[in-house]
Amino acid sequence: MTVTILRPCFVVGPGFDNPLAHYLRKPLVFLPRKTADFQYVHEDDLLAVILLCLEKGLAGIYNVAGAGTMTFPETVRAQGNIPIYLPLWLLYPLNHLLWTLRASFLV
Repeated sequence: MTVTILRPCFVVGPGFDNPLAHYLRKPLVFLPRKTADFQYVHEDDLLAVILLCLEKGLAGIYNVAGAGTMTFPETVRAQGNIPIYLPLWLLYPLNHLLWTLRASFLV
């Protein structure tokens, strides 16, 4: 028996939908001033890694990520959307208010 654990970073691609991907597709994306860099892997690349592990019978634990990183603002702009920078003290209450008002076009 072979046990393989793949630990992908944030997966992106046209067929992939998760809360963060959904949020990043908003036309206006509220962000704090400082954000950490993110690693991404395309869904096709993740599939290639899965197939490689199956074909070669690779065992072990593997981190799966694309080369390099992107900041959140870079990611938002790459989607053609606009980052809106807010201080943290305002970001959380605003997000809560918009969520309560069901302003899904923003949150």
